[in-house]
Amino acid sequence: MREGNKTKITGLLLSAGTSSRMGENKALLPYNESDFISTILFKMEHVCSKIIVVTGYQSEKIKDAIRKNKHLLNFCKKIIFVENKSFSKGMFTSLQAGLTEVNSKYILYHFVDNPTLPEYFYNEFLLNVNEKFNWLQPVYKSKKGHPILFDSLTAKLILNAAETSNLKAVSQSLKIKKFYWNSPYPEILNDIDTEEDFQKINNR
Repeated sequence: MREGNKTKITGLLLSAGTSSRMGENKALLPYNESDFISTILFKMEHVCSKIIVVTGYQSEKIKDAIRKNKHLLNFCKKIIFVENKSFSKGMFTSLQAGLTEVNSKYILYHFVDNPTLPEYFYNEFLLNVNEKFNWLQPVYKSKKGHPILFDSLTAKLILNAAETSNLKAVSQSLKIKKFYWNSPYPEILNDIDTEEDFQKINNR
């Protein structure tokens, strides 16, 4: 992605859940001599002017891990922490909490359970940003993946929705024009929720 576009994009990384299916906090799982959340932040930093990290469960533990990671020292000032006190009510409340701190045109919405995307994915993905569309999502072999990029109009619709709603419901609004990018990266489909999933990415 061109350097000039970085000021338009805020990263939004959700790390508030209890990771109940995994049995331990996914954000802090080891990956490539680091952990999930730090690996993702390092990659997002190259395309985002700032990154909002939404915490909830084990909030202080996650903040400490990020602050102590030597690979993140150069851009820690770009990271803003938002604690979602209502994280137990579901992921949508964390998304809404994070969006309250966004004032840019575009938001790169990322889950903490997929550190496997190659760094160059982000640049290629964001080359597809087009002001004609409010929503950009990668697709691999007809399957929709993550992360998703959406604009300020979509963010407003999310914030105005009830906390009991969800992103899928909001995204069905006729106001949102979507573009699906045919991605060459199967990693967009990775969803590391269980110990079995975790072992697969470590044994590849």
